[in-house]
Amino acid sequence: MASSVDLLQLSDDFPIDPINPISFSSPTDELSPSLEIPKIYVVVPVATIGCGKTTIGKALNRLYGWPIIQNDDIPLDASDRKGLYIQTILRSLKSQYECSTRDGTSPLVVYAERNNHLPRERDQLIFDINSQLARYSASVKYICLLFDHSDVNRLNAITAPRVLGRGDNHKTVQKSVMGESAILDMMQGFQARFESRGLDGQFDSIINLFVRHPNSSRTNLDIVTRELSVKYPDLVPNRPTDLELDSAFEGTILEFEKAKQVLEQGYDNISNPAVSI
Repeated sequence: MASSVDLLQLSDDFPIDPINPISFSSPTDELSPSLEIPKIYVVVPVATIGCGKTTIGKALNRLYGWPIIQNDDIPLDASDRKGLYIQTILRSLKSQYECSTRDGTSPLVVYAERNNHLPRERDQLIFDINSQLARYSASVKYICLLFDHSDVNRLNAITAPRVLGRGDNHKTVQKSVMGESAILDMMQGFQARFESRGLDGQFDSIINLFVRHPNSSRTNLDIVTRELSVKYPDLVPNRPTDLELDSAFEGTILEFEKAKQVLEQGYDNISNPAVSI
């Protein structure tokens, strides 16, 4: 079901700006009572480190141009990282709206890329977005990409080599800084805290994904696009062909490999080449 949020329950944990909320309207638009905000979709991966959430997000970006809002892009020294993350999502929606025909027919989409592995994190994400969009008549639907964590040992057998194999090619989890042992401990901590309860009440739909083999992200990309095309034809009117899926996936993997190669060679002539997988 689409999320409905009680604005009186706003928490101070992830503060947003109540004085200057994000505005979707130019001064001219404000004069028009018929301003229409299109349907909004927020795709929310629910996962832990190494499941492939960034790979899926980047492949979807290649297929459809949907922006990825990564928590790792928010500066670690920001005074309010969580609030800034929400504001970044809202600014992306605003930018898409300003570039659209503004007739309410083109949906706005963001891929909210972070672990989202705890119910309170998901609740707050949905609450903060809805509270800023409450004055508009937009329909906001939240789509969960749920990565299965029922077999943690099997999951860790796939995700640990992925995470360690990327070395320093990550914005916050870097092998040369943390060391293998600390990274594995951190991953196991995330996996132990993972909770999938409450998803039915949080999301309009849930797409179940699995991490069962090293190439699971390609399989999961196929599942995501297939289910989106069935459930949300306005969002994905035509399911990609196998060739298009292969191209998006392989292009994403190549992007990761090039970034890692540049990092390992010690080049410093590009801006922040690290990525998160």
